[in-house]
Amino acid sequence: MKRRPRRPPNPRGGRSTRRHGFVVPVSRQGTPDVAPTPAPRLVRKKRKARRVVIDPVRYDGHPVVTDLDAFTAAPVDGVGRARAYGCGPLSLAPARSIPS
Repeated sequence: MKRRPRRPPNPRGGRSTRRHGFVVPVSRQGTPDVAPTPAPRLVRKKRKARRVVIDPVRYDGHPVVTDLDAFTAAPVDGVGRARAYGCGPLSLAPARSIPS
């Protein structure tokens, strides 16, 4: 079986984040303003001994909401292609204020 090369996750999102009503801002250094945390690899067997391998990543950051209706549906529907394997839910919390 021919393996496709692994594509690193795009912390800025892309079409998926825009479609779900948010974008990830860029820091002053020009990098996405998120903190990625790798999670354990998920391996599932499908029919006819075909394996599905998913490398989940948790992103902590502050998204910028661009479409409120789409964004309010995203926590319920999930984001990304691996939703069926438990990836893609959005957990939202109020932004923490920075003490001055």
